[in-house]
Amino acid sequence: LHGQALGRGDPEGAGLAGWTALLVGGGFMSCGALAFWLFPETIVRAFTSEESVVAAVPRVKAAIEGSGANALFLTTSSASALPLFAELLPEAGIQSATTQYLGLTRWDIPQQTLALPGVQGGWFALPDTTATGAFSNRYKAAYGSEPHPLAGLAFDGIAAIGSLVKGGKSNALTGAALTQGAGFQGASGIFRLRRDGTNERALSVATIRNSRVVVLDPAPRGFGGAGF
Repeated sequence: LHGQALGRGDPEGAGLAGWTALLVGGGFMSCGALAFWLFPETIVRAFTSEESVVAAVPRVKAAIEGSGANALFLTTSSASALPLFAELLPEAGIQSATTQYLGLTRWDIPQQTLALPGVQGGWFALPDTTATGAFSNRYKAAYGSEPHPLAGLAFDGIAAIGSLVKGGKSNALTGAALTQGAGFQGASGIFRLRRDGTNERALSVATIRNSRVVVLDPAPRGFGGAGF
């Protein structure tokens, strides 16, 4: 929001606003990740109570049956209410055979999430596995350990500027250059910064079969296709 406010009504400043949002958001996520690492149970309890999830399940079932919906979006994550919903919704009779479960967060982490009954056959968004794997291998070769989840954000920022400089762009740090439509190749696939301060990333659509991740639709390799 801070980054968007800075760039509103100022096309040139919007690119810099995107970087402001990235830096502010990165700092916030770093603090959040540290807090969750130090006090995981406290953080989860603060935002999710088992009682509220249990109470929500009958309402969700009634809404599905009353509307005839054939899909259910789960916006929560593995660190929050997803494990409970993935257990309780099937037990309540909301089966994936008739109601397609859809996730807006990663269902492949942590590993134990893959065994939950409610995620079997569900669809969820996943970063480009090829790009992510390549970045992880390079990081491990250089530092001897797996990259922190936030490491990719730092890489993306430098990759964008480096790509522009390598291409001979004298205006590499301007809003016009940073918000180019073609985007950039990042740690987890292609991404591009928008003039309104937001960013877009190409993601895969994956499912879980027999507790294993299966990619249904690989992430696009560029922003030149339909819908982009």
